[in-house]
Amino acid sequence: RSLPVDAIKVDKSFVLHMATDDNDDAIVRSTVDLGRSLGLRVIAEGVENEVTVQRLRSYHCHDMQGYYLSRPLAADAFDAWFESQASKMHEGVPNEHDHNVFEFPPKRAANDA
Repeated sequence: RSLPVDAIKVDKSFVLHMATDDNDDAIVRSTVDLGRSLGLRVIAEGVENEVTVQRLRSYHCHDMQGYYLSRPLAADAFDAWFESQASKMHEGVPNEHDHNVFEFPPKRAANDA
């Protein structure tokens, strides 16, 4: 209860199979609920398909990571990708997977990190 954390990640070993394994789905759903109840940001790793995106959305998971959303990117490539996604969302243009998963906070300056 008193750990200095503000977010938890749901391990990809559970997220990967949540669409086909009821036990993994229950673990993910319960973890998201617990994290949100404790006021923590919840991040799901291992998002590989649209079914998983939709389930995580229905559970109100804050953030998602996985190859379905993007392959790993170098920092400079990430900046370009991020700006592209942010402008598409601002313009109401669906991204390549048409799911608009991300919330885009204002870009932080390098010295703010």
